Amino acid sequence: MAEENKDDILNVTDTTPVEEVVETPEEVEQYSENEKRQYARAKKAEAKNKELLEELKKLKDVKVDPDKKEEIKTEIKTNPLDVVKIVNALKDLDDVEIEQAQMIADYKKISLIEAVKDEGFKLFFNAKREKDKQDNLSQKPNGKQGGVDKKDPFFEKFSQNLPRGFEIKK
Repeated sequence: MAEENKDDILNVTDTTPVEEVVETPEEVEQYSENEKRQYARAKKAEAKNKELLEELKKLKDVKVDPDKKEEIKTEIKTNPLDVVKIVNALKDLDDVEIEQAQMIADYKKISLIEAVKDEGFKLFFNAKREKDKQDNLSQKPNGKQGGVDKKDPFFEKFSQNLPRGFEIKK
């Protein structure tokens, strides 16, 4: 009996008519403004994506001559005279001052040589050098340095009035 059911199922063709549902304009779901905007953005992105893929295919097909690669590499090299000028401008500066000059150059979008000549950098440079000078002058001795023999004026006065033959040993 199970075999008959299988045969019936396999031999049966669907002859039932399918009713097509036709939606009237009233039944069509209305989209919100946000959905319409998102749909338009998606369409625009798809078009841009196709355009970029076509451009990428074109670029992959283009062969680059080895001579042109060498020209590109030579354009990257800097002029040795410019390097010498930069070294001369930075030769008397320490690392902190060079970093400050680089920050000024990046901020103002000027060359490093012009940044060293900038008024703001000069103010920073002079203030830093003055501070370093003051720090070096006011260094306090730590316990590892040898003490300086300073004579106490009271001790000097006291030692002058001592009787003969009386010595103070340190």
